[in-house]
Amino acid sequence: MSRIVVDASVAIKWFLTEPQSAEALSVLDDPTTSLLAPDLIRSEVGQVLWKRWRQGLLQGGEALDILREFLVMPITIIASDDLIDAAWQLAARTGATVYDSLYLSAASHYDAVLLTADHPLALRATSAGIAVRTLLP
Repeated sequence: MSRIVVDASVAIKWFLTEPQSAEALSVLDDPTTSLLAPDLIRSEVGQVLWKRWRQGLLQGGEALDILREFLVMPITIIASDDLIDAAWQLAARTGATVYDSLYLSAASHYDAVLLTADHPLALRATSAGIAVRTLLP
């Protein structure tokens, strides 16, 4: 079974129609793939939904429903505590934020491919020798 670490830029595409949403959704249909993410992803997805609600692009109830649906997605959630030391080292080495480096740390630790729609993060993953797949237009 292959492992993929997904970040919030991918997870949000499962619920909101954005460029590359279909490609993001396709990872959910692959029975040979195991999805992982640091626990930070929950807060980041919540933040994106809150921002869309504040912009008037989502109703409050709709945003909360999406967040609740996200919380039961088939993703193995990894405690940030288990990743933080390596994340700090990666942040220092690559210039990525510690937040983003939690995803890098998870991919490195679990020998997984990082799946992201965040181009700067993809570049930092590559510079750290971490396998990455990007969802970019």
